[in-house]
Amino acid sequence: MWFVHHTYPVDMTKVREIYIDASYNTLKMNTHLYAIVAQELGYSTPLAFMLMEIHDEENTKSRKHEREASE
Repeated sequence: MWFVHHTYPVDMTKVREIYIDASYNTLKMNTHLYAIVAQELGYSTPLAFMLMEIHDEENTKSRKHEREASE
C-alpha cells in the first residue's frame, strides 16, 4: 500500500466523500488494485493505492471463488 497525499495535496475540510475503487481480474497477474479516493470540490483525488496479491487458493477467476472479491 502506498499513499500519494504529498503528490496530490487534499484539503480535508473540503472533502465531501471518500470511497474505494477497485479493479478485479484486469491483469494477467493475480492481483487486485484498490484506490482510496476523496471527492474534493467536485473532483476525485487519489489518497492511496493498494496492490493485493491473490493466491491460487483465492483465485477469483475460478467459478469456485466467483464474486468473492467484490462482495
